[in-house]
Amino acid sequence: DVDLYTQTYDELKQYFLPGGQQIPLFSEVLKLVDGKTPLIVEIKYHDRLIDTCKAAHQQLKDYKGSYCVESFHPLAVRYFRKHAPEIIRGQLASGGKNEDKHTSSLNFFCMKHLLVNVLGRPHFVAYSVPEDRSLSVTLMKRVFKPYLAAWTIRSQQVMDYAKKDGYQLPIFELFTPEE
Repeated sequence: DVDLYTQTYDELKQYFLPGGQQIPLFSEVLKLVDGKTPLIVEIKYHDRLIDTCKAAHQQLKDYKGSYCVESFHPLAVRYFRKHAPEIIRGQLASGGKNEDKHTSSLNFFCMKHLLVNVLGRPHFVAYSVPEDRSLSVTLMKRVFKPYLAAWTIRSQQVMDYAKKDGYQLPIFELFTPEE
């Protein structure tokens, strides 16, 4: 079991994507997409979070296409609030159980219940659907009425639930929605 958080790019080159391509650098992805479609840039967190935010921000400064940034880590969202408030930013959150060995139980609880959104003041919240059955998520939806993205939808049934429950942006994979 490889911990990709600790791999250098040279080490990652030994792994291949489906189809046989090497994992590209972020700059190569931006050049390839070249503004042809909007991007969701997820800032992954690890022990060098702020360095990652700075590097992503530097790459995105010259990008001409539409994009937003999002992260599970509230300090990444906060970084973009402070250093690039013009960039649309989203707070990723998840219900269910903490299955990430990099996240403490206390941190997971705070993120799950959206107790840290005040740090980054996200433009939208992207929550795991249908794991959104907590009091804090229900209050957030009814009181604050944020722009909501639903991730990751893998069936029409879950897509229908998300739409009915007020999610405006579905993030889906592995199926083609009816609408």
